[in-house]
Amino acid sequence: MNITPVSTNINISIPQNERANAAKIKELIPEAEFTGLSANVRVDSNDGRWFLNNDPYTKTYSKYDAYAYEWTVNTFSEDYRSSYTENHPTENMGFTDFLSYVKTNGLDAGLNASAIRADMYGTNSSDYTTLSQQTDYLAAYYCQLENHINLNFTGAEKDEQLSILSATVGKAMSDVAGAYSEYAGGFLEQLGQTGEKEKIRSSVTELMNDKVNSYRDFIAENPDFAGLDGTENEWLTGSHRFMTSELQKAYSASGKSADGTGTYSENDLLYIGKIASSLPADLSTVASVADEETIGFALGTVMVKTLELGKQMGVGNNALNTVKSAVSTYQQNYIDLINTVMERRREQAMNAREREGYDPLDDKAVMSVADKMLIEYENTASLMKSLFKGIAEGYTNHMDKLNSASHDKQLRYNENNQQFWLNMYSTLDKSENTSKKIECDALIFSGELGRKNLSVDMGFNSLGTGYFTFSGYSAKATGKVISEIIG
Repeated sequence: MNITPVSTNINISIPQNERANAAKIKELIPEAEFTGLSANVRVDSNDGRWFLNNDPYTKTYSKYDAYAYEWTVNTFSEDYRSSYTENHPTENMGFTDFLSYVKTNGLDAGLNASAIRADMYGTNSSDYTTLSQQTDYLAAYYCQLENHINLNFTGAEKDEQLSILSATVGKAMSDVAGAYSEYAGGFLEQLGQTGEKEKIRSSVTELMNDKVNSYRDFIAENPDFAGLDGTENEWLTGSHRFMTSELQKAYSASGKSADGTGTYSENDLLYIGKIASSLPADLSTVASVADEETIGFALGTVMVKTLELGKQMGVGNNALNTVKSAVSTYQQNYIDLINTVMERRREQAMNAREREGYDPLDDKAVMSVADKMLIEYENTASLMKSLFKGIAEGYTNHMDKLNSASHDKQLRYNENNQQFWLNMYSTLDKSENTSKKIECDALIFSGELGRKNLSVDMGFNSLGTGYFTFSGYSAKATGKVISEIIG
């Protein structure tokens, strides 16, 4: 998964006589070695502020990035330097002198809460796309700092440093669990699934605890994981961002992992978050009146796409069944909202004929199409077969109604709707006779399909290979994706 890190700027005032070093630091250090912070160094010529781009999830954080960062924060910054004492030996020290000093004396061992918080900026987001990165980074960062404290402090001083660790990184871990619980758990509870906020909060907490324990074990087995012992760069063991990056790289290379032992695994949590981001919380922004068969096909598509995603992600039955139940509620909520719209239109109707045209939806007719799609999917585990089943069911039911006098007065049954289903069915027939390859994807997956506009965004815009998105009556996917779906 490609993630764009959340960033902030650390602004540090650099004295006039050192601005040349700040501006030319890329000339002092091999350019190819700059990656994380130092790749984005710039100096404001007016006030000498050096702007450092701070990316918490950057794993390619080199020793040269650490050189640049540690020089500035330990020389010119009262907020972020490692020492919080008044007598600071490297204050206003030039870059070359600073490197010479720390190679001999090392960095001050004490933790700085402001610097720790800066290193964790952006890690309390509820965005499911960064959950894995957040929990991994925080676990590695916590263990690296804990190890640093154990190696450098004892007694009351150790207790003080551990207290700083708990108040900063420990709190960030709790914040991540809380934010994700409100986001993903709140989504499920809004759709009738009780107790999900607590399940998700505890699951995220357990996930981070498992990662912390796994990192601890790794450090115990590999105390020199960064390969710095006995080298001129041994001082970098006190550079926490650098050591966290080295720990993550070494851990990843070892093949170790931790998936969580809570109610939901890491994969389950990502799945729930993805569904929560895909289905609109406010149905009034996407709902529009259409015939029962069209709404049934759209809602059936939401369900089978949700289950297909779960299959592709390999989620557990607990998460899958919970989300399935939530989507069932979503389907009913959608039908209820359409009926509310219909009732409002009846109240505003100018005459009896118009009022009859806005009769409530037949729930059973809507769900007849959606349920047939679900049954087909559960029997065949094929997304495409379930869609074809929905088209066939919707076409048959719709045409039967057009031949029935009882539907003559309903405005949602008209020639445009009929043409839509004729187009859909002719496309289905063509698709079933082309040896599993859909030649007519322009009709099903990107065409206007009868030029109707249901204005229903079924979400799942970012599900990737094997999925498509309804927008109005259009479902968009490439021919390559479609061929992969149906094999």
